Amino acid sequence: MIIATALDEIRHALESVPDLPAQLADLLEAPRILIYGQGRTGLALRALAMRLGQMGRDAHFLLDTAPPPLRPGDLFLANAARGDLTTAVALLQRARTLGARTAVITAVDSGPALDAADTILRLRAETWSLLEPGQSVLALGGQYELALWLLGDLAVQILMQRHGISPERLAAGHVNLG
Repeated sequence: MIIATALDEIRHALESVPDLPAQLADLLEAPRILIYGQGRTGLALRALAMRLGQMGRDAHFLLDTAPPPLRPGDLFLANAARGDLTTAVALLQRARTLGARTAVITAVDSGPALDAADTILRLRAETWSLLEPGQSVLALGGQYELALWLLGDLAVQILMQRHGISPERLAAGHVNLG
């Protein structure tokens, strides 16, 4: 029962904005992509950057060892689930001064991070700050985090179809040391 409920919660979050994966895929067509997030949402976005790299895209997670510089026309994508992550706000503002396009993924309708972004992708899932006790079977915003991970994978799938990238070609971009 708990598995079905959790899956239903994530399905509802993603189906509430059915074109969200395509919107994200459109943004990810940028020449270079620099991605930022913290905590568990950061892990979901790090996974997105990894998958894009396996596709051969110039995509990086900001907190990795040596991300490249942003250039005009590149994309800076940040997560700010509650809309108020101060580091995301500062980074979005700085990316904009460098001429990069900026986008934020969030669960809220307003906040400083949304004001600092060119594009807002609203993921209608529950974050830990939006939950009442017992509202979700997934603790501390797990619904948002898992929906974010799946959103990234769905956008990658759209890009693979658009660019004729087979699973075998994607696998060829995966590390081969282990």
